[in-house]
Amino acid sequence: MPGTYLLKPSVNELSGHAGRRLTTTEDITDAAHELLRSGPNHAVLVSLAAAGTLLVTADDGIVLIDAPPLHVISAIGAGDSLVAGVVMALERGCNPAEAARQGVAAGTAATMATGHTLCQPADVDRLLPLVRLRQAVLN
Repeated sequence: MPGTYLLKPSVNELSGHAGRRLTTTEDITDAAHELLRSGPNHAVLVSLAAAGTLLVTADDGIVLIDAPPLHVISAIGAGDSLVAGVVMALERGCNPAEAARQGVAAGTAATMATGHTLCQPADVDRLLPLVRLRQAVLN
């Protein structure tokens, strides 16, 4: 079956795909829906840097996952850690929203790491309760 379960572009990558600068939640959501329709895809998780992520699913779910505020040492490896956290959570049977929440905790933990290392499990565990899910409100 063609398509993919989860696509994870950054907002900049999604802007390039959409051919326009995406600045609002509505713009990002519309472009994510366009990407979903490009194949039998299940979900698009758009990374929003320090703001967290926006999850759009084929069943019209739209969830913002807020990253906890903290002092960033380096963003190197944050996207890789986010994806790894999502994949691990999906493998453990989590739904896409919970997997995205765990991914955001992992990506955020990576920004705390010195020496350009990826996230540390203890940091992910400590940050996870601070990562919040909320339904996106579109005008």
